[in-house]
Amino acid sequence: MMKYHFFSQSPKIEFSEISKNKGSKKRLSYFLFFLFINAIFTINPQSVFAQKDTAKYTNDPIISQTQEKVFHESIDLQTKLLNATYQTDEQKIYKYLFLFLALFFLFAGILLAYIFRLQIKKIMTESAQNQRELRVNKLQREQLSLILDNVENSVLIASPEGTINWVNEGFKSLYGYSLDDLQKASKDNLRTFIDNQKDLVHIEKCISEKSEIGYSGETSDMFGSKIWFQRNLFPILDAEKNIVSLVATDNDLTMVKLAMNEINTQKKKVEEQKNKITDSITYAGYIQQALLPAVELSNELFKDHFIFFKPRDIVSGDFYWFTKKNDKIVAVAADCTGHGVPGALMSVLGVSLLNEIINIELDLPVENPAGEILNRLRDGVIDALNQPGSKKTKDGMDISLCIFDKDFKTLNFAAANNPGLLLRRNIDNSIELIKLEADRMPVGVYFKDNKQFSTKTIDLIPGDRIFIFSDGLIDQFGSEKKSKFMIKRLKELLVANFDKTLSEHKKILEETITEWMKSGKEEQVDDMIVIGIQI
Repeated sequence: MMKYHFFSQSPKIEFSEISKNKGSKKRLSYFLFFLFINAIFTINPQSVFAQKDTAKYTNDPIISQTQEKVFHESIDLQTKLLNATYQTDEQKIYKYLFLFLALFFLFAGILLAYIFRLQIKKIMTESAQNQRELRVNKLQREQLSLILDNVENSVLIASPEGTINWVNEGFKSLYGYSLDDLQKASKDNLRTFIDNQKDLVHIEKCISEKSEIGYSGETSDMFGSKIWFQRNLFPILDAEKNIVSLVATDNDLTMVKLAMNEINTQKKKVEEQKNKITDSITYAGYIQQALLPAVELSNELFKDHFIFFKPRDIVSGDFYWFTKKNDKIVAVAADCTGHGVPGALMSVLGVSLLNEIINIELDLPVENPAGEILNRLRDGVIDALNQPGSKKTKDGMDISLCIFDKDFKTLNFAAANNPGLLLRRNIDNSIELIKLEADRMPVGVYFKDNKQFSTKTIDLIPGDRIFIFSDGLIDQFGSEKKSKFMIKRLKELLVANFDKTLSEHKKILEETITEWMKSGKEEQVDDMIVIGIQI
């Protein structure tokens, strides 16, 4: 059997079956660990602590009993010592555990107190900041109130829910309500103050889109009077883009609306009068057209001709006139003073006087026939307008007058201010342009009262073309340069199209002058007339 020695200050004792004694293996191990015993031996129930000493080991019963007795006493003593030491160490553990828990809770308390102090400080800081913001907002509202109170326009401020919190004096002046009056009348909310469904849609749109809305409408004030207004409704947003307030500013449009209604009433009256006048002028145009020669007459007198007649207004100050007298054919293109109604009245006078001079009076004078007709026409105009001795009035007409014999072999030409043009093809096939000069004086009052109109006699050949016209076409502004058409362009246009028929001439002339005005974005400035006759 294997034996072990237990080394200590006590005498050497042989141990066996230590597990049978009162001290447990666990207590022995714990005791030996804390006391730093020289050796620790963990044994099973069959193990023994022994000190090998062959010299003292004996099989003598007495000695063995003595040894066993000493062994048991030593074991009891050590067991008691182990129990006392274990209890002392257990108390120390509890003490240390209590001390640890006390320190833990103390630290936790300090930490919680620090966190609580930080939260209290944060709350106090936020509260102070909110108080400052409230004071600033209050000051701003007071300043804004002072400013808005002096504004003539109506201003109200409402909460995001629509409750009206403030109105200025302009609001009271426009609608008659103070804030107290609105509260008493249960109109202290935008949705109850504004009873128009269309206006409520604008309010909801302003709130939903958080943007300014402008619109106009009508409502009634406190006393039931109708009011027209122009309203700008806009939200006031905070840093998080939340609506803080709604502000509505109203401009009073009542006087403007009433004035507009009056203007519209007067406009309708003017339009009615204009329509009546237009109808009258239109009817006068029919009368004027009836006074002009019929198409059938011109077709009978001239085999190939055209008449380009373009009044600026409904009635015209330009007119053309044809007649046949004693185998002679008379053609006239005239431009009366003014255009529109005044010019039309002068044209009626001119047509009437020509009928009287040529068709009613005796035969045409043999000498200076064209000039003599203009002399008599001038006398008739002066008498009709009561102009004897007057040097200031310029009422009258510019005119070109042609008298053809029955065979169209001779032309008698006289003109007041408006010249004529004769185009002829020569033997060498070139085109010759002859200007038929006019006397530089009108048919009317002139500072040289005794000056007579002259007559020019021209021999004609077949194929000759005669053009007489007013100044309406050559004085028409147009093109990108805003210049006049001028007689030079008219000459070039007529020469360039000499080989075309006169009906084609008319079409080209109409298209050219229309494009001329269109390119310069110009309106027609005067009546236009051009007459072309081919021999």
